[in-house]
Amino acid sequence: GVPLSDIHQITWPDLEGKTPFREDRRAQKALLKAFKRVPYMAHNAAFEDSWLMLHLDGYAEARKANKIVIIDSRDICRRIDVDGRSLPRESFPNTLENWARRRGTLRPDEKERHLGLDDVFLMLRTVQAELKLRNML
Repeated sequence: GVPLSDIHQITWPDLEGKTPFREDRRAQKALLKAFKRVPYMAHNAAFEDSWLMLHLDGYAEARKANKIVIIDSRDICRRIDVDGRSLPRESFPNTLENWARRRGTLRPDEKERHLGLDDVFLMLRTVQAELKLRNML
């Protein structure tokens, strides 16, 4: 199957007929332009950063020149979520799914879907809930 398909539920038929990212110069150019204009946020942003270093032309050079700003919501969770500090490490308190449950942005019967925009919206709701709880918003 597709690597990590058990996590994000994307299969080979879903990709059929799609231009691979490495070959889509137009999409790459637009994405790099956006990253240079505004910061981007991701939960465990090191993953996105390392992937983009390998797959987005010009990204590594722009990062080295400090033209791209990354905000890692996992770092926000680790630094200001006092609830997570008291939980055992093996309970993965800093995952988006567990943090979102603690902040009420993900119901106990829901799961993080690992589906792009769904996770972006969940992450933003959770960061906002954390900041509001800490009177930082």
